[in-house]
Amino acid sequence: MKKFLCLAITCFLSLSCFSQNYNSAQENLRRQIKSYLMNKRFNPENQSDGLKIKSEGVTYYVEISTDDISPMYIRLARYVKYSDDLTHKKLYTNINQYNVKYCAKVTPLKNSILISAEMYLNEASEFNVAFETLLEQVKSTTQTLKD
Repeated sequence: MKKFLCLAITCFLSLSCFSQNYNSAQENLRRQIKSYLMNKRFNPENQSDGLKIKSEGVTYYVEISTDDISPMYIRLARYVKYSDDLTHKKLYTNINQYNVKYCAKVTPLKNSILISAEMYLNEASEFNVAFETLLEQVKSTTQTLKD
């Protein structure tokens, strides 16, 4: 009995570490989005700020803000490292084009570029309807950056 109780407490503490920043509505949103992505065969992994998925070998993040409650803020993001072909200079020269043409946000960071498509929502079903479009926006913008 003591072993079972210790195991149960350990499991509870482990689970609470993953969701310590989310309120119940945010955690429920993450759980529902994870279920949707699993049905789409993305194999999502929990992260401290949302979920991590892979599409065509590329890692994307579904980030859920802890600051917003109703509606909740969510973004589908990809981080791309700078390279010889993708420099700060090229990014700053074309940043307005990237942000306007593909309806995605391109944000220069110190060591990489954040490419994201964002939305506010009240229910996971709204994400489910928009997911394919958000993913395509991020992919298209990434391709344009690399061209």
